[in-house]
Amino acid sequence: MFVSRIEISAVLLSLLVMGCSSDHGADDGPLVHGDAGSVAPPPDASLQAESSSASVGDAAVTPPANPCGPGKVSCDDQCIDAIELRGGALVERVFAKSCGFASSCHGGTTPKEGLALDTLDHLVTTAISRASTQLPSRKLVEPGKPDESYLVDKLLGRNLQIDRATGDRSAIMPQPPSEPLCAAKVAAVRNWVQAGAPR
Repeated sequence: MFVSRIEISAVLLSLLVMGCSSDHGADDGPLVHGDAGSVAPPPDASLQAESSSASVGDAAVTPPANPCGPGKVSCDDQCIDAIELRGGALVERVFAKSCGFASSCHGGTTPKEGLALDTLDHLVTTAISRASTQLPSRKLVEPGKPDESYLVDKLLGRNLQIDRATGDRSAIMPQPPSEPLCAAKVAAVRNWVQAGAPR
């Protein structure tokens, strides 16, 4: 039996509401992602694995178990510690290893496009609420708005600036021949922006 992700999401949502309303009461107002201090990432269909089918019986649909275990995420077929939603953790765990070290595009004394990702202070002063040099109508990091943040689009390789003279599209970050960030690291950056880009 073929069941779409939308149908599965509807079933999971109804089960979540039934289960959570017994804990929180039906009159406590709408449940909002992140209630009670949760730092679990919000659902993002573009970052979730594709699933072509699932069977839905009389019982609840159980999401697949995290193969890495509690507090871990899968990144390039390796289990790594989950990344905290703080700028400092992103610099240390994501940017410093891929795009912010001294000889990389966004490290050293002259970072590309003026975006420095080698320290927390540089991340804050060159990215948060700052216009992109490639697309000045967009902020690199728009706190609380990952879908409007050009840095998130650069990591995902979507909605990129096109050079009018050459027709070339600006490159995904990190640029080849470097490997793209794994989905867990991109999700951490996106969720950090969604959380308001805390230090």
